[in-house]
Amino acid sequence: MFAALCVALSLSAPGAMTSTALPSAPILDTMTTSAMAGGGGSAVAPLNTEHLQSDPNSPDREASFVDRYLSFQLSPLASQQAKDGMLLSHVVGYLLPCGSLWGPVAFTNDAEFSGDVVITWFLSSLLWTVIMSVASTVTVGVGLILFIALPYLSTTATLNEVDRSIKKRGLAKGVDPPKTPTPGQTPATPPGTETPPPSYAY
Repeated sequence: MFAALCVALSLSAPGAMTSTALPSAPILDTMTTSAMAGGGGSAVAPLNTEHLQSDPNSPDREASFVDRYLSFQLSPLASQQAKDGMLLSHVVGYLLPCGSLWGPVAFTNDAEFSGDVVITWFLSSLLWTVIMSVASTVTVGVGLILFIALPYLSTTATLNEVDRSIKKRGLAKGVDPPKTPTPGQTPATPPGTETPPPSYAY
């Protein structure tokens, strides 16, 4: 009698879901799909991470002190001219005296030899030399690394200044200009939204 009661209780207890009872797709994906199909939600377009990056060489903003004189790399949104001349500029920066100034000017198309370029090169070289000297008194290894990297760092700062000059003059290639709405043109209605009916409150 007791055994029969145990069997009855075990059969009436709720069992675990088997693999065939599990949903075939995640619930979130199903909800997103139904919302995109017009189930009352709005579809969210995927984000383009390239447009989320800020260009330190943009003519619309003032470059910070670090971006101008102590930059470690060329701007990721640099003009095509600066990217094309980057390799030869760094080679000349290591091979010739003052090569970190002449390399970017000579091997970058549409480059302009101006006072801003000279000042950026001079201050960048001076600041990195001071930092290298201070680092050498603390740790010889760090100072040696900075001494080896000095032509690269000053060439990079000069290239960024050349890139700013190219963008200010509107000669940048391979860079999408900022999109401004045309006067009189209304923005397109995003997909999945409907135009609200006219108001009869008046």
